[in-house]
Amino acid sequence: MGRRGPKPRRVATAYFESISYVPEPPEHLGDAGRELWHRILARFVPAGAMVATDLPALEILCDAWDWFHRMRAELRDMAPGSKEALGTERAMRQLLDRLRGWFSEFGMTPASRGTLPTVPGEDPTAAAARRLIRYPGEVKAKPAAAGGEG
Repeated sequence: MGRRGPKPRRVATAYFESISYVPEPPEHLGDAGRELWHRILARFVPAGAMVATDLPALEILCDAWDWFHRMRAELRDMAPGSKEALGTERAMRQLLDRLRGWFSEFGMTPASRGTLPTVPGEDPTAAAARRLIRYPGEVKAKPAAAGGEG
């Protein structure tokens, strides 16, 4: 017996050209957000996996990452158990849930890591094993051990 229902139609997908340069981060981002911006784009741009329409989502991720770092710094200065500290901790938990979703969208969680693009010529196994790459040439994959692995 065949499949039920109408035959699915192919939907034409729009073609988006990938960007070929690492754009400067938005000016409002702090140090943590700027660093994350460069870390992600240094990975995705050489692989041709970033298009201009992805940049607003990346900006939101980097902005949220900034907020997380600011809140963490403020929490260190608060009295443990105070109303202010408890409110900040609650807000941080909510932000972390949102960050997890954004990190997943960019292939930066253990479950989504396999979706990370590889740089042309790079060993895909080594690329999938790494979580984040800072800048090209800064982190290199270790050469394979001589002899067979058993």
